[in-house]
Amino acid sequence: EELDFGVINIGTGRTSGMQITNIGDLPLVINNILSDNEVFEVEFEEGHTILPQCSESFLLTFEPPDTILYEGTITITSNDPDNPEVHTSLSGSGRIQRIGEVTYLPIGLQGTIALLDEHVFLGKNNGFSVVDISNPANPVEVDSFETEEYGYGLAVSGNLAITVGGDDIYIIDVSNPEQIVEIGTYSPDRVIFASDFRNDFAYLSLGDGSSTFQIVNLTNPQDPTLDSEIDFDGGIYNIFLTDNFAWCSHHPNGLVKIDISNPEAPEVVGEFQLDIPVHSIFAVNNVVYFTSGHTGVHALIINDQNDWQVVNTPTPEWAWEINVQDDLMFVASIEGLHILDVADHDHNRHRFLSSIAYIERGTLRDVVARNGFAFASGESGLYVFDVSYFTGVSESPPRTTPIDIPILATLEPAFPNPFNSSTNLSFTLSKPSRISLHIFDITGKFITSATEGVFN
Repeated sequence: EELDFGVINIGTGRTSGMQITNIGDLPLVINNILSDNEVFEVEFEEGHTILPQCSESFLLTFEPPDTILYEGTITITSNDPDNPEVHTSLSGSGRIQRIGEVTYLPIGLQGTIALLDEHVFLGKNNGFSVVDISNPANPVEVDSFETEEYGYGLAVSGNLAITVGGDDIYIIDVSNPEQIVEIGTYSPDRVIFASDFRNDFAYLSLGDGSSTFQIVNLTNPQDPTLDSEIDFDGGIYNIFLTDNFAWCSHHPNGLVKIDISNPEAPEVVGEFQLDIPVHSIFAVNNVVYFTSGHTGVHALIINDQNDWQVVNTPTPEWAWEINVQDDLMFVASIEGLHILDVADHDHNRHRFLSSIAYIERGTLRDVVARNGFAFASGESGLYVFDVSYFTGVSESPPRTTPIDIPILATLEPAFPNPFNSSTNLSFTLSKPSRISLHIFDITGKFITSATEGVFN
């Protein structure tokens, strides 16, 4: 009845994934997907059933593998075996896009990521790393900061950075990112659950069942002082700052908007009770995008305190963090990196957040974007994606030295082959890497996953 094909994305090989979303009111059964490089033909008789408002992913083979963009026609043919004369079809435009080169730097478990000039800061469980990205194809770790106790959270503003370690906020001078220096600490009397930092002020959430929102003045970072605080019933677990407001998730299910234009007298100016929990937040004008666990990304569209709505978006489950640049949203999820179009500001359900790219690179925790590149922190380290095709920035920064891209993995032929009950698959890695080894039949149909994980 009504379908959304989204985008067919090419990985490093010829086997690719296509996601079909049934946005109609009737079930759709997919039997097979074929391609002759000009037309994708989808036949459905028996097979995978896509329920209304649900999606199903399929594998297909496409050549040539280095195609950047393919505009074509997707044709669906329905043949009812009990009524052979019934033959209906529905066509729609489809695109194949490739993300470009991916660079990977393994420097440990990562969390929050922040940008400062030609460096990224990667939050870890006990501090952060500083990585030089002046040559995005060859990121280099240049310094790091470690806390004595477990910590989380990282924010950079001007020449200062803050990070949490235990019950303390550490204040670091990052005016020289390659030689960072701790210059102060702030120790509130309660456990720190969230933090952010902008323009010489740190914004903290303290406590659990009931929370205190604090604004700490770091104009003199060697001697931070408490400017003001607001007490809340229920926990405050996430903070996102705009020019004059702090947006906070309020347990159990809600958002709070705090006017921080006067740091000495903050004021709650909006409260929004929702039916779902709020995790990470990104606010743009009158729209607050937020992640909500296994239900993906949502948008809170606000006209005024009494006139607002939540729009569900076709984004992946377990999205961790989101970042919006111009009309593009970058989503770090357990599946990888998603790029979505948020230019349709009327947020019509069937057009809002149309996916334009997806890169499967394992679990990513946070992402920022600049100058045609997306920088993401993941379970295994830093990933750098060339996204210039989507952002409109087509030229990479000049490289001072030639970059040799090593062959990361070599897959040997199966032995013995042919075989009866079993065969052996061998692969060689040039450095410790996270790999997946999948088995397909000769038509490109996925059979099983042989192994997945980090190997030496």
